[in-house]
Amino acid sequence: MPTTRFNVGKAVLDGKFYAVGGWEPNDGALSSVERYDLATKAWEAVAPMSAARGDLDVAVLDVKLYAVGGYDGNELRSVERYDPALNAWEAVAPMASARSHLGAAVLDGKLYAVGGFGGGHLSSVERYDPATNVWEAVAPMTVARYAPGAAVQCGTLYHVCFRRRGRGRR
Repeated sequence: MPTTRFNVGKAVLDGKFYAVGGWEPNDGALSSVERYDLATKAWEAVAPMSAARGDLDVAVLDVKLYAVGGYDGNELRSVERYDPALNAWEAVAPMASARSHLGAAVLDGKLYAVGGFGGGHLSSVERYDPATNVWEAVAPMTVARYAPGAAVQCGTLYHVCFRRRGRGRR
């Protein structure tokens, strides 16, 4: 990858692997986005996000890439959507809760933001409807989760989190 980065958002969209935001080694948040074409085995830069963010998560919904939350010195509520056909990002409705180190996944045409960190470990879950551009709270997790992985299998949203000794960068 041309840019060294860690705690980056990552997803595969249309046969291409995207590396979104993250942190550069000198600890600055990145707005840059790069994608790897699995067919040509080459990296290329695409349009950057409007906001630099690390500790975010990304998900693919309706052939668009969503960059959700993150951290730039503060936890973020903002969400951006990338359209690869236009090579452009646009802001969508922000989440109700600022959160970094969250899990994001798509179920039944809606985007879910799960747990994370926002002034403390979060158990809250929010759901975004792209048809209405609205986030809504849904049933929270029974336990607050920091840096959960989120995935969908057979119509069920799963979240997992391994016990950590520390809280990472803060």
